[in-house]
Amino acid sequence: NITVNLIQNKTNLGYPKANNQALKIAKGKYVLFLNSDTIIEALNFNTILKYFENNPEVGVLTVKVLLENGSIDPASHRGFPTIWRSFCYFAGLEELFKHVPFFKKVFGGYHLVSLDKDKIHEIDSPAGAFYLTKRSILNKMNGFDESFFMYGEDLDLSFRIKKLGYKIIYYPKFEVIHLKHASGLDTSDVITRKKAKYHFFEAMKIFYRKHHEKNHFFLVNNFIYILIDILRKIYE
Repeated sequence: NITVNLIQNKTNLGYPKANNQALKIAKGKYVLFLNSDTIIEALNFNTILKYFENNPEVGVLTVKVLLENGSIDPASHRGFPTIWRSFCYFAGLEELFKHVPFFKKVFGGYHLVSLDKDKIHEIDSPAGAFYLTKRSILNKMNGFDESFFMYGEDLDLSFRIKKLGYKIIYYPKFEVIHLKHASGLDTSDVITRKKAKYHFFEAMKIFYRKHHEKNHFFLVNNFIYILIDILRKIYE
């Protein structure tokens, strides 16, 4: 039997706060964060959980997350956004060299394009569309960082989990479909899309400030924040 608990908020609290609400009442050993626009057709949780049990160093697992057109959702297979990786992505170098041996590893770190998507391997972070982890780990992390509203909170959680020494695994033996273009950055609603873009680029600032700012000179940090604002204007 499956029990469903519905939490109905009067306002949009954002992805981290809403999921943290659910986390507080979740009772299982494992917790799956699953986007509402994700379709599961054939997935054996017994097999997946057995993989967890046999590999205690694994802290997070995601499956192959496909878009409606059959391609892999890039956000589900990411490297942590360093200055170099982000530059290569936004400058188009990742896209340009993603099929070129050696160069795809040099320029394609943002989405780890050099790794074989048909084999099990370690990644930096999946997307929140399908994010399976252990409740004991989430308790240590206090769930998602609620400084984020949407975007970036999954990367941040993965970053903190990996700092504890856990591995994050891409497990392509099972697939789910992510109807990604129904909301957020890709929605046809102009107001919603503008708000989503604001939160997308704001998440970049929060992540950089939290995890990278201390490693760079203040002039570099100021340049990064200015560049993020310029990118937001370009994509508006």
